[in-house]
Amino acid sequence: MVELGGNPFVPHLFKLFDSSGDGSLNLEEFTRALEYFGQLDNEEEQYKFAFRIYDQDGDGFISSEELFNVLQTLMGAAVPDSQLEQVVYNTMSEFDRDGDNKLDMQEFKALLSRDDLANKFSMSM
Repeated sequence: MVELGGNPFVPHLFKLFDSSGDGSLNLEEFTRALEYFGQLDNEEEQYKFAFRIYDQDGDGFISSEELFNVLQTLMGAAVPDSQLEQVVYNTMSEFDRDGDNKLDMQEFKALLSRDDLANKFSMSM
């Protein structure tokens, strides 16, 4: 079973399915979440799910700020903001093909599809 207690994305995942915004999941919302997770068996659905996590405001794009926030959530205080900002800058420079300072789904998929993805998100400490 997956351990969710220490997962920094749990609050954001919760908000994705709390459509009423009341801070709790009713039976319908909970059932919808279970059905959604049951459909993550193909690559395209996995991309869409990952995109939803990064696209925190739900506008269909991942802004530099959203990318920074997700990286900050993942790394916590272990990595200085200046290094995270450099990762965001490098990522946007390489993958934001239309220059709007946001990643759309296709640009995000290109980012995740790279063989050297681990290198993009690693940094010297």
